[in-house]
Amino acid sequence: MANKLKLHPDSRCQAINAITAEIARPKPGLLRLTYRIDGTLTAVAWPHHDQPGRMDDLWHHTCFEAFIGTASNPAYQEFNLAPSKSWAAYSFTSYREGMANTQLPWAPRITIDKSADVFTLTAECPILIPMPWRIGVTTVLEETNDNKSYWALAHPSPKPDFHNAAGFTVELS
Repeated sequence: MANKLKLHPDSRCQAINAITAEIARPKPGLLRLTYRIDGTLTAVAWPHHDQPGRMDDLWHHTCFEAFIGTASNPAYQEFNLAPSKSWAAYSFTSYREGMANTQLPWAPRITIDKSADVFTLTAECPILIPMPWRIGVTTVLEETNDNKSYWALAHPSPKPDFHNAAGFTVELS
């Protein structure tokens, strides 16, 4: 089932009609995320780097993110997934605390599909947090006019804050 991401109330976006995300757990320890952007893709600023692999600061440009935690523990895992197939994975001990690169058993597998007005990124990511999971999926979208917009399933904070666990609204067990 596709989950519709909402534009943060303080954000504006002219290029995009909708962003959706499908979230699945095809097997234990594996999260599959499929993000779909519908709109005027020529108005999206796509990242310039073209080297797939681990890279920091992806969220400064068009980037898809996932936050995975549990209801019983403040620790969580974060993935940043770029249209260039670059990625980052971080672990936090609590809200924005104890950030460290997550040592994954294998790199996220990212595939891209793009047409004139639909962009799809699918990623399979290893999750090191025990079940059941609470998940937040988000997108930072940069337009060619330098405008940035912030999209998420829920925006519990007055300012965009994807780390707020109240935004981890999808439960998988």
